[in-house]
Amino acid sequence: MVDAGDNVDAYKSETKLEAAAKASKEANMAIAEDSTASITDRASAAISAVGDKIQESTHGAKTDAHQEVVEEQSKI
Repeated sequence: MVDAGDNVDAYKSETKLEAAAKASKEANMAIAEDSTASITDRASAAISAVGDKIQESTHGAKTDAHQEVVEEQSKI
């Protein structure tokens, strides 16, 4: 069984990863929307932004799951 401390650490880690993915997504979206960037750079950034959004969602779900486990363990 995983103890509460491990879940807290996992929660913190996933929160940071979620924030990093969000920042990367926003940076890529800015490039994708930049009319002065080449079409290749814009397309590449748009594709990367989609991947970043998937990562953001994945880490967000993991963050929520770890938070729920920590809350349940604190009730025991």
